[in-house]
Amino acid sequence: MLASSYSKLRLRDVLKLHRAGRLNLAPAFQRKSVWSTRDRQRLLISVFDGIPLPTVYLYERALGTVPGRVQYDVIDGKQRLESLMLFTGEGPLAEAQEPLRFRGDLDGEEALEWRHWADLNRVQKKRFLDTIIPVIEVTGELGEVAELFVNINSTGKRLTGQERRHAFYDHSNVLKAASSLAEQQRDAYQRRGVFSRTQMDRMLHIEFTTELLLYAYDDSHLNKKTRLDEIIRGDRLDPALLRGAVASVEQALETADLILPNLASTRFRRKADFYSVITLLMQLKRDGQVVRATWSQRNELAGELLKGFGLNVDEISHLTARAQPIPANREQHVKYLMTVKEGTDTAAQRKRRAAILNELLTGVFDTQDIYRAFNDEQRRILWNRSKTQECAICGERIQAWTDMNADHIQAYVKGGRTDLGNGAITHQKCNQRKGAN
Repeated sequence: MLASSYSKLRLRDVLKLHRAGRLNLAPAFQRKSVWSTRDRQRLLISVFDGIPLPTVYLYERALGTVPGRVQYDVIDGKQRLESLMLFTGEGPLAEAQEPLRFRGDLDGEEALEWRHWADLNRVQKKRFLDTIIPVIEVTGELGEVAELFVNINSTGKRLTGQERRHAFYDHSNVLKAASSLAEQQRDAYQRRGVFSRTQMDRMLHIEFTTELLLYAYDDSHLNKKTRLDEIIRGDRLDPALLRGAVASVEQALETADLILPNLASTRFRRKADFYSVITLLMQLKRDGQVVRATWSQRNELAGELLKGFGLNVDEISHLTARAQPIPANREQHVKYLMTVKEGTDTAAQRKRRAAILNELLTGVFDTQDIYRAFNDEQRRILWNRSKTQECAICGERIQAWTDMNADHIQAYVKGGRTDLGNGAITHQKCNQRKGAN
């Protein structure tokens, strides 16, 4: 059960705690900095005007390295404390951001000038460092503290769904894998036009990446909110299968960049549409289609079909908004548009979009042969058919049957069939060296 006590700290005490490593401004449940420079300047003005500061909530827990000493995790008040510390040139933002300044009237001065910390005299600095900060110190289980964090942040700049999940489920290997992949994709997400920097600062790209990972892991579309929470709240997913899911999402994202290199100029930059493209690419590959993250004419064709389809959907949206008649033979475009116009992006809507896009790309990609390697019978036929019995890789004669292997002329990963017409004999070492390369 949570217990709390009330106290007061001066800003100079907060700085001492931070210098001693006893003030944690970024605990697991906390979100990133979301205040703008203008927000921070307003706080400084209120401090110098003598306006009392709101209460800061601190989670008190034992400092493992020093018996009997405690550390404080900031539950609420992170933005305020960061801003006050930044103005003095200290704290986690001091190296990453420009020195903070504000424009105010100090000690009854008439001139309103922009001032940095270095511009203040000794008396003004002392008064600032003596600023009283009301504090509520909380003890209890971490889950209860996370619940308090969410409740406190239910007003003002409200927490996003992903920020709520981050507060409760930071232990989840799904979320940790999604966070790592999402941060790797951060610049690419912005280049594609899927997320703005502000949206990513509020972790929306992590929520989106989590959904992609869960699709790759479970091979199914999820209801956007409730099911996501249920899975992350549950047991950890199998690490090996999760690594496979990460690899699938990475390849699909790379392939999407090749298929739609100018994604930001298409409707597929929208999160719901982009989700459908990425999951479609994973589905096609899982169904045995040769979908690869390298340039190919088939990828180029897929891109042209998607761009044309998206353009038609945009035209239907434009006509619908103006109550104008819709041309004939646009039934699929209308159906697709309805799946993103109905509000909540449910699993059923995602499945309908996937089916429409899957039909659009039918026949674009080759189907991979279900047989990966040549069997003994095929190897014997290829060996005895060869008149010279020369290696297709190095050109040298293969001296013995036991040193022979069979290789695909057109690579299997590129759609090459495992049949006699696509087979050639090679030295075993040459074939192994080629595979390693």
